[in-house]
Amino acid sequence: MKTTKIIISTILVCVAHIAVAGNIVLLEGGDLMKWEIANSEKITPTTYSVVEDDGMQVLEAKADMSASGYLTQQKLPFSQQAQIKVTYKLLEANNPNDEKTREGDDFPLRIYLTARSFPIYRTIVLVHALQYNTGDTWTSPYDGALTKFEMYAFAGGDDKFGEWQTATIPVGQLWDQAFGTEEEKLDGFGFMVDSDNSGGSMRTRISKIEYNY
Repeated sequence: MKTTKIIISTILVCVAHIAVAGNIVLLEGGDLMKWEIANSEKITPTTYSVVEDDGMQVLEAKADMSASGYLTQQKLPFSQQAQIKVTYKLLEANNPNDEKTREGDDFPLRIYLTARSFPIYRTIVLVHALQYNTGDTWTSPYDGALTKFEMYAFAGGDDKFGEWQTATIPVGQLWDQAFGTEEEKLDGFGFMVDSDNSGGSMRTRISKIEYNY
C-alpha cells in the first residue's frame, strides 16, 4: 500500500514561481505559510504545532504511529553546489524495526527533494537515522519503476537528544551520486516526521530550513 511517503514526493509538480536569490529560507519560526499539508486519509497524521523554545518560535512535530508532512509551493533552482541547511532538536525517537525496510521506514526527521523527468520522479530522501551512521546511503523500500527514491543519512543515531543541532547537507553532490543526471530545478521539496510503519514515536522541533544553490 502506498503511504504518505509516496504522496509527499509524487504530488510535487504544482508550483508557483522560481526564486532568483542564492539563499531561500523555507521555514523559520514555525511559519508554514509557504507550505501545504500532505497526508493520507488511511494514516493518522503527525501533529504539528508552534511552540516556544529558548525564547524563539519553532515548529514541533509529534508522531505516534502516524505520518504526514508539508510540501513547498515553489520550484527551486538547482546546481551541483546546492545545499540544505536545517536546524532541529530531537526530543523523542524510537523505532523497533530496521529503518531500511518498509516495516521500519520511519524517522524523527526526513527531508525530500524531488525532480521530474517525464515520466520518472526522482527523489533524494534526507533522514536523521537512528540505526545507521551519518553518510550511509541506501535505496528506499518504496523505490519503483517510475518513482525513484534514494536515502541519505545526514545524521546518525549517536547524535545527542535535547540539543539544537544544525546539519548542512550537500544535496547537489548527493543528487549527482544517486542519479547521475543534471537538473535545472527541483519540482518539489518537503519534510515530515513519521512513525506509522514501525509503531514507534517521534518528537522533533525544527527551527529553520534554508536552501542554498
